[in-house]
Amino acid sequence: MALIILEDPNPHYNVISHKSPENTVDSMCYVSSDDRYHMHTTTISELAKVYTDNFFSEFNTVKTKKVHSGLLQPGVKMIGDNYLIFERPPTFKNVFYIGTDKANVPDEFLGIEDAQNIFRIPIPWQLYFVKFNNEMYTYEVRMYFMNNSLVSLDQVLSLPPLPNFFTNALLCSPSMDNMDDVDRYSKDASGIMACAYDWVWNSGTNHDLTESCLSASSQIEHSSGLFKNRDKSEVDAKFISKNFNSYAATVSQVNYLLSCWEGFSLHDVCNMTWPNISGDSKNFNRINYTEHCNYYDYINEYLIDYLNIEQEDVEDIVENEGYDSNDYFMWLTHNNKIDFSSINRYPEYRYPEVMPDLIDGINRELKGPLHNLLRDVAAHQSLTL
Repeated sequence: MALIILEDPNPHYNVISHKSPENTVDSMCYVSSDDRYHMHTTTISELAKVYTDNFFSEFNTVKTKKVHSGLLQPGVKMIGDNYLIFERPPTFKNVFYIGTDKANVPDEFLGIEDAQNIFRIPIPWQLYFVKFNNEMYTYEVRMYFMNNSLVSLDQVLSLPPLPNFFTNALLCSPSMDNMDDVDRYSKDASGIMACAYDWVWNSGTNHDLTESCLSASSQIEHSSGLFKNRDKSEVDAKFISKNFNSYAATVSQVNYLLSCWEGFSLHDVCNMTWPNISGDSKNFNRINYTEHCNYYDYINEYLIDYLNIEQEDVEDIVENEGYDSNDYFMWLTHNNKIDFSSINRYPEYRYPEVMPDLIDGINRELKGPLHNLLRDVAAHQSLTL
C-alpha cells in the first residue's frame, strides 16, 4: 500500500463505507466538512480511480516495508514500496546537447562546460515517476509534462519532446563513470528524488534517442506547439520527413526544435499543446501510410504529370506496384496533397490511466506480490472506521 502525501496539510473529511451482503466493500463515500471538498461516492468498479486520487486519501501507514523519507522536498505526491511520484513547478532549464550518440561523444565534450550546444528552455509543470529497488537505488525514471499542478484525475500527462526520452515518457537511463556517481545519493526518498532529477536534467543530452523530438512536429498543429512563432513553410522545410514512419530526428532538427523552444516564456509553455505519450509502448506503433484513405487519389497525377508516364501504362504500373512508393510519398508530402500527420497521433492519457499499471509493473519486476486493490481497500477501511 502506498503512503499518499497530501498537498493540503489539514484535510477535513470522513470515510464511510457500505458493505454488500457478501460482506465486501460495495461503495465508499467521502464526506468533506470543508467547502473545498465535496461528497464523492464510488462503486468498487470506480475504486481504481479513487485509489490514485491523493485528494481523497488519508495518510496510510499500512506498508509491506518502511521507506525512510529523509527531509522531503515539496511536491511529493506518493511514496510506495518501490516507487515515488513527485512534481516540479515550471522553470527554466539548461539543455546541454551534444549532437552525436553516446558511444561517439568525444572526451573533450564530456564536461558540461564543453557541451557543443546549450539551450535555455522554459518547461511547464513536470510529474516524475521513479522506480527504485530494495537497496534504494534508482533504476527507472519517467517524466511527464503537465499544464498545471496535479490537482485532478483529469490531468493529462504529456510527452516531453526532448532527446533521450522514449515516446512513453521513459528516460533512457544515463551511464555512470563509476560507483561514486551512483552512491552519492542518500538512501532515502529525498535521495531518490535528487537522483531522478539529476538523471533528467544534469546528465547531459546526446543524440541516442530522438523520436520524442519528432513528435513536436508530427503530433501538434503548427499554430499550437513549439513552432507556432515560425513560418509554417520554414518548419515544413525543416521537417520534410515529419510524416514518415521515422524513429530518429537529425541533429539539425533537434537544434531547430530547441532554438524555437527558447523563444517562449513560462506562461507560454504552461498554456501550450504538448505531444501525447504512446501508452504502454516505448515507441509509436507506425501505421503504413498506404492505408490512408486518400493515398491512391493522386497516383495518376503523380505518374502522368510528374513522371511523364503514358496514360495507357498507368493501370499496369499501379497494379504491379511498378513505381517508387517512397518517392510518391515524398511527392504527396512536398505538394501538400495529403496530411499524413494524423496517422502518428495518439490519444490523450490521463493520470489514472497510466499510474496503476506502472505500479503493478514494479511488483512484477521485483518479483513481489501483485498490487491488490481490494486488499488495500480493506486495509484502508480497517484504519479509518
